[in-house]
Amino acid sequence: MNGFLPWAEETLYDLVDTDIVKGYDDGEGTVTVRPNAPITRAELTSLLVRVLDLKAAENTKTFTDVPKGKWFYNDVNTAASLGIVSGINATQFAPNFITLILRHRTLKKKWSH
Repeated sequence: MNGFLPWAEETLYDLVDTDIVKGYDDGEGTVTVRPNAPITRAELTSLLVRVLDLKAAENTKTFTDVPKGKWFYNDVNTAASLGIVSGINATQFAPNFITLILRHRTLKKKWSH
């Protein structure tokens, strides 16, 4: 991890060891973690599904830009079937968009008392 976040290094290694964080395979058998890199919608969705050990609901939702065979296919469809994520429109998820902000309106609606 090259000292990016020394205080979090042990936790990040634990997350990789438990397959919650998959990391980036360099093609030579080494997996790296990039804690300072932006996170995509697909990556964030996959983390949520793995951390919460979610299983898909019966009402599946598919997106044209989330094809079968992509590493995030099952996680995105699981989260969408449970209403945890939605697309940027009716047919697209935008898996490679960088997640920069959480929409205040959505959070307020889901967790307001």
